Amino acid sequence: MDVSHEEKIRYLKSCYLFTGLSAKQLERLASKIQEISADLGDTIIQENDPPGNIFIIKEGLVEIRKFDKETNTSYRLGFLGKGEVVGDMAFFDETLRSASVIAAEPTRLFVLSGSDIEQEKKSLLGKIFQETPMGLIIAKNAAKNMSRRIRIANNTVIEGLKKELSQMQTRQAMSVLIVTTLVLFSLYVFVVQAMSHLQSFVFSTTFLSVPLLIFFMIPIAYVIKKSDYPLSMYGLSLVNWRQEAAEAIKLTIPLLLIILFYKWMLLHYVPNFMGRPLFDWNADINEIGNYNEAPLRMKILPIALYAVFIPVQEFLVRGVLQSSFQRMLLGQYRLFWAIILANLIYSASHVYISITLGFMVFLPGLFWGWLYSRQKTIVGVSVSHFITGLWAFYIVGIS
Repeated sequence: MDVSHEEKIRYLKSCYLFTGLSAKQLERLASKIQEISADLGDTIIQENDPPGNIFIIKEGLVEIRKFDKETNTSYRLGFLGKGEVVGDMAFFDETLRSASVIAAEPTRLFVLSGSDIEQEKKSLLGKIFQETPMGLIIAKNAAKNMSRRIRIANNTVIEGLKKELSQMQTRQAMSVLIVTTLVLFSLYVFVVQAMSHLQSFVFSTTFLSVPLLIFFMIPIAYVIKKSDYPLSMYGLSLVNWRQEAAEAIKLTIPLLLIILFYKWMLLHYVPNFMGRPLFDWNADINEIGNYNEAPLRMKILPIALYAVFIPVQEFLVRGVLQSSFQRMLLGQYRLFWAIILANLIYSASHVYISITLGFMVFLPGLFWGWLYSRQKTIVGVSVSHFITGLWAFYIVGIS
């Protein structure tokens, strides 16, 4: 339906962009504007197009969107409704459109053409400031500066949205990985417990746990590959591995001394340990038969399997769980809680062997969680874990 000339004037008077214009100026402006309609999804202004028409929303709603080449994503900046003006920066500068305007619902707009804008910039504003040309220059410069600041603000908003989107995508990927890992950890414990009757037929439980854990790694590896994040995010990095391993060994020495002191306390105050040597190589590995009569390869094989088992376990607990928790959680203490949560799961995974072992590995696990957060690679924690386990269960003999 055509809009009368008087209705156009009334509408222009209510629009902030034309506040202060005289009746004569409004008459001339009303004669130049046309009414158009846009359906849902129609593009009214395309980002990066040359400046042109100014649009005044009569009815409906439009969405402002800005495209980012880096992420290949269009970000929503907001919505504008009845009485708002879009494209008005073209009145102040000649730069390309800074954002796209898309109809969010059926919308009717008044449009002032680009050629009319150029004419009005020379005549309309010129007449307003004809007695004060300096004021015209100042107003024009101020308007350009305002336009520049708005464009900068838009870019700032986009950077913030990009950061939020990246964080959301990371949390989503980490949540999928955590759920997958927890499910597989639970299945691992159930399967190992279900196979407990086989322990009497193997030289060491390591023969059962290592193949199972490696098998359960396959789905986790698939999820990690699908996430497209670098392996270094999960602690899989050999950068400075010699320094990390050396530091881990040095920091592990106090832990070894604590374990030795703990064994000494057991020998003096726990009846089951009294009379046993301080260093008891046979304690944990001699599960069937006589360890001293076993072939050399059977003595070494459990330790070799243990050396394989430790990096896999540390990758799951520290590299996957702790890293994921740290990226998912918010707040000042997210690292602390990431270490605690990952370590609780790590300790719980030992309960199927014995509840005592579950408690025993908790404190060393905190140390390894801290070490991983310091080095951000599983190399150091794997070396420390292997040395500690070898010392505690195969040399000192806490079992």
